[in-house]
Amino acid sequence: MSYLGRCYKWSNINGCMEAQDKFVRQYVNALAGDYEAQGDVASAFMDGENDDDPNGGPVIPNKLQACAWRQVIAASGSAYLTPHDQSSMVSDCDGLRSMDIEAAKGRAHAIAYVITNAHVRRVRVPELEYDPKSGKDETQADQD
Repeated sequence: MSYLGRCYKWSNINGCMEAQDKFVRQYVNALAGDYEAQGDVASAFMDGENDDDPNGGPVIPNKLQACAWRQVIAASGSAYLTPHDQSSMVSDCDGLRSMDIEAAKGRAHAIAYVITNAHVRRVRVPELEYDPKSGKDETQADQD
């Protein structure tokens, strides 16, 4: 998947590869129409925006893709939509040139077409690795 960054630049290469695996699974689920996964994918495209090396994280930052996914979410008609979804779309699309906004609209239409017509099946995404015997609660375990 061309959206994945170069994990070898991370000090925790296994953590990076696990994040990439989760992103790929979330991407599949987003294409299956999963509202939460769509938001996770859009966020993943924005998360690396301020990294020193734009290709060094699990997912290569791509504001155009983030904007497109936010447009898909906003137009989805999901029962879970909130005003936050609209503000996230405005925020993620802010600063794009007009030609990039048009490209994001085209990408959003292509994504929506796949969601509607391709009948992608959801895949399991591990939420977090948690061992109750570790003595930590779930939030502490997620920060390791």
